[in-house]
Amino acid sequence: MSKLQNFIDTNRNKRILIFGLGLQGGGVGVVKFFSTFSKEIRVTDIKNEDQLYPSLEKLKDVTAHFTLGRHEEDDILWADIIVVNPDIWNKAPDSPYIQLAVRLNKQLETEAGLFMQLCECPVIGVTGTRGKTTTTLAIAELLEKAGKRIVIGGNLPDSETLLQIKKTETADFAVLELSNFQLRGLHMKQLSPHIGVITSISPDHLSSYPNMETYVTDKKAIYLYQREGDYLVFFDDGQWSEVFAREAHSQMHRFSQSTIPQDWHLNITGNHNRQNMGAVLTVGKILGITDEVIFQAVTGFKGASFRLETIVEHNGVKFINDTTATTPTAATIALNSFPEGKIIWIAGGNTKNLPQDELVRTAAHSVKKLILLAGTGTDQFLKDLQSVMNNWSDVYLGTYADFKAAIEKACSVASPGDVVLLSPGFTSFGMFANEFERGREFNRIVQEVIAGDPHGTQEASIG
Repeated sequence: MSKLQNFIDTNRNKRILIFGLGLQGGGVGVVKFFSTFSKEIRVTDIKNEDQLYPSLEKLKDVTAHFTLGRHEEDDILWADIIVVNPDIWNKAPDSPYIQLAVRLNKQLETEAGLFMQLCECPVIGVTGTRGKTTTTLAIAELLEKAGKRIVIGGNLPDSETLLQIKKTETADFAVLELSNFQLRGLHMKQLSPHIGVITSISPDHLSSYPNMETYVTDKKAIYLYQREGDYLVFFDDGQWSEVFAREAHSQMHRFSQSTIPQDWHLNITGNHNRQNMGAVLTVGKILGITDEVIFQAVTGFKGASFRLETIVEHNGVKFINDTTATTPTAATIALNSFPEGKIIWIAGGNTKNLPQDELVRTAAHSVKKLILLAGTGTDQFLKDLQSVMNNWSDVYLGTYADFKAAIEKACSVASPGDVVLLSPGFTSFGMFANEFERGREFNRIVQEVIAGDPHGTQEASIG
């Protein structure tokens, strides 16, 4: 009997509560998964019906009871199994409802934990502060070029990972992007992937963690439960890498920017992406994929959406969408990826309480013009930038609560050879539901502004 069938037979008559539906597809996939064998499903989310409309539309044919705009104790008391959305650990880590569930000894599950428990093929899991999506997609592309059958999911938007579990019975590998909050679900199961990849570690989510050590503790689920026949692939940063090397029981492989031969020319920008591709090459070697296929996959990879993505070039100006740069470290990487003095930078938003000194120093000598987006972190960021920029009055063009107005301002001051860069360094909450909505709006508005320009577009969209 398969793991999936055994799970269905065991839980067929249990009452299921999906605690957090969300907008990224994971919650929708979990509801659909349980609806295939359970007739008693409840869904609760702090967002209201209007906010959750895209997800609810995908569930209009599913029979379930919805408690929206609030949570209720009755749902916790009613449930036998509670599937917790990973975003709950982020935004409400001390939720009294989860604490109640723990006190009542309810069966707590997560999408990632269930997938790992039920998966029938080897799993390649990718985590890290930056580079997760790029590395995950590139590994998947490498495996496909090598003729492997794969399932891909995890933290990727709209992947509905758990709904794909049946496919793992015939797949060669499952490739998962795993956030720190999803990895908490692996700690709960004490399961790690067959190949665990850590792209990089830098400060993030410190509004949800007391310190870096506890943040990294969640990341460690990528390897803590591996065995001798498993593999850990990690960036050799000389700091956290030494911690991982001391603790791992699996076969360890380090990578860096220099892992990729210098004469390999990549399609994606930046030294950080040479680092990411170093992880891909290392995984390929572990799996015995030929050098020719690895070369073709690594050099041919065109990148991931919303990560230093070139949307269009218009009248000599490139428009770059890096909306997933929600930390100062990520925005610093973006600024370092383009020529100094040519960057029209759109930044700012809500804070994660992360160190931003390096970003401020980098911006001081690299940015041509600065446009800030309103948010809880923007005022302090503005003060920090002003204190180090000698030409502040010429560089700073204002703080905008209107996203379209901010983009229009950037377009109006850009000259041939410039880069209009959306790389906020902060989260999108307050102005948008998430960074992906912010990214989609950036693309739409840029195309709208360009369509109204009588000079026309020099290059079609290449994003």
